Amino acid sequence: LPLACSSSIVGLIISFSSLPIRPPSPACGFNPNKAILGLEIPKSLIKQKALVEKFDTLSTQTKDLENIYQQKLDNLEELKKSMLKKAFSGELTLKQTKALA
Repeated sequence: LPLACSSSIVGLIISFSSLPIRPPSPACGFNPNKAILGLEIPKSLIKQKALVEKFDTLSTQTKDLENIYQQKLDNLEELKKSMLKKAFSGELTLKQTKALA
């Protein structure tokens, strides 16, 4: 994924543990038996808390993957700069190029 995509994906993930778990007002027209985002909301508070924990874990893992991805992009950029510097300074020879491959 391009960095912009991974940032926007991570930006969409929120910490579900910070959301209050309370029944919504019936006046808002919310039906707790309907699925939200394809997920059926369990009536049990224990099951709701388990789902929150899973979402928090997924959020943390996604942030970790984004950090790893960014580090790899940074490393590739540094490698590119190093290779170009060696190529233009004459340090990079055909023998060294074959050894790197």
